[in-house]
Amino acid sequence: MRFVKVAVVAGICLLALPSICQQGTAACGNPAIKFDVKTADSISTVPQPAAGRALVVFVGKDAGTAMASTTRVAIDGNWVGATHGSSYFYFSVEPGVHHVCTLTKFNQVWAHPVTTAAAHFTAVAGETYFFEAKNYAFADAQQFDVTLTPLDSDEGPIAISNLPASEYREKK
Repeated sequence: MRFVKVAVVAGICLLALPSICQQGTAACGNPAIKFDVKTADSISTVPQPAAGRALVVFVGKDAGTAMASTTRVAIDGNWVGATHGSSYFYFSVEPGVHHVCTLTKFNQVWAHPVTTAAAHFTAVAGETYFFEAKNYAFADAQQFDVTLTPLDSDEGPIAISNLPASEYREKK
């Protein structure tokens, strides 16, 4: 994997501020698009990138007291998938600069805050890129945050080694 240049922007959108949540960043997709998400019963393997394309592996991990958060992922303004709880999925992209956006909904009993993070990277054909969204929820303090971090080619396979794959479909 090549070095990934990333700029991360994170912010919290509470239900009291729905207009902020809907605007997101330029990399985010249409806020009306939602996914039904579950995790696979078995752990799958990540394929090699298709000829002339790069592969992106997205890892969602819950930390703190997060209760199976749902994270949607967009590339260049189009939603490409989602994770539920600690899980992962992958997708291919054309070579070039891409903008990633994540929108995490925390499934807490008393509130449903939404947190957004964004990054960009330059994809090279034949390379695999790993990104991890670590979703932090501390219910006692009512604090929520997400960090979007690139993982190197050694960390990425370790990060997904014990995680189920995410299975998702767009809600109609």
